[in-house]
Amino acid sequence: MRLRSNVTRPPNLRLLYPPATGILTEVSLDEPVYLVQESNAIADDGSEHRFQVLFVPVNGESISTFLTDMGPAANYTMTVDDTVYPTPPYQQPILMEHTVAECRDMADDFRDDDFAVQLLHNQTNESDIIARYWAMIEEDRSIVKNKSTFGPGGHIQRNSFSDSGARLQKERLESEGTVPHHGYYR
Repeated sequence: MRLRSNVTRPPNLRLLYPPATGILTEVSLDEPVYLVQESNAIADDGSEHRFQVLFVPVNGESISTFLTDMGPAANYTMTVDDTVYPTPPYQQPILMEHTVAECRDMADDFRDDDFAVQLLHNQTNESDIIARYWAMIEEDRSIVKNKSTFGPGGHIQRNSFSDSGARLQKERLESEGTVPHHGYYR
């Protein structure tokens, strides 16, 4: 049985096997597959869709791609603790051990594996790096003096450290043992 592609114009996908030599419009379900890849890309109508790419050897010399538009990317999501994540890309090297039909079936079975999404969710919720970054920015802003006037024209120098702020910063860095080696401190 032959399977026809429903993609009229190939999307801008980052392929795992870039030297693929062409695009197939139809493929037999019994042909061997080199690699399976699924990811989201912009379709012809301007919306984001999920695409499946099968890398199929042709004439034993080159590898061509067979594309399938699987529908809107909004249909491919995973929910972890009431947070919705897009389904991550699916990539599976097959190395001509399975047929097109078997590869499509494997992709259907394993596309919804939530290990990566669970890991991302847990690491994101456990991390305090953003809070620490904003605290550091606020601390640095508190020692910046934005008012220095020089000369008769009233030139304003912005974002310079006051003498007391520079001394406090230097003392803090010295206590941590991370004093930079430049002449910014008086």
